[in-house]
Amino acid sequence: DVFRGEHATIDRLCFICIFTDTTSEEEKAITFKMMGSHGFCLFILLTCFIPISVSAENNDIRSLFTLRDAVTEGKGFLRNWFHSEIPPCSWSGISCVGRTVVAIDLSPVPVYAPFPSCIGSFRSLVRLDFSHQSLLDTWGNLQLLQYLDLSNNQLTGVLPASLYGFKMLKEMVLARNFFSGQLSSAIGQLPDLKKFSISVNSISGALPLELGALQNLEFLDFHANTLSGSIPATFGNLSRLLHLDANQNNLTGSIFRE
Repeated sequence: DVFRGEHATIDRLCFICIFTDTTSEEEKAITFKMMGSHGFCLFILLTCFIPISVSAENNDIRSLFTLRDAVTEGKGFLRNWFHSEIPPCSWSGISCVGRTVVAIDLSPVPVYAPFPSCIGSFRSLVRLDFSHQSLLDTWGNLQLLQYLDLSNNQLTGVLPASLYGFKMLKEMVLARNFFSGQLSSAIGQLPDLKKFSISVNSISGALPLELGALQNLEFLDFHANTLSGSIPATFGNLSRLLHLDANQNNLTGSIFRE
């Protein structure tokens, strides 16, 4: 009587009867009759939860194909993206853990297209590098993002408020764009930030005091903007700072006061 044995035996039989196409209807009926209510419960759980798990794993794969369609101008540089025998997680610039995308690096690819909106579908993304592109402003729910590089683009306007929602960011590189307006005090909401570069833009106004609250900051570059006013006294709190470039602005005062 195998149904009175270990649960593993029942799970294995349940798995076979649900997923094996060669199992006859008569065999299925006999199996479920012998398993009774326990078999019914297991059947419901497996049919409800297994497809959800499989679907979650496949979401990123489907999004990769959507991303491929959005960057077709780079086909000559992304040849293995269009090779039917190469799985998406093995495409150039794509890094996965299992079937989950954790990094996208298209920095060496000349892609001239709007910023792909499907980027927001990669909820487990940790690193995103779209430097040297010509992109528009579109952002997604990338709550696990730690490395963002959008340098050398043609991005315009004020820095999007959504940037300050990436609470786990360690590096934000926005250099050599056409960003304007003031740097928001919301920058202080990124306590893990180690590298911040907004050099060669058109950022104006005063530096926010909250920059000095980023005590993990090691690299800070805002040269070649139109910043004005005094260097905030809070900069004295940046004890881990190794690199600072504030040239080509209209700033006054001492950076580190005695």
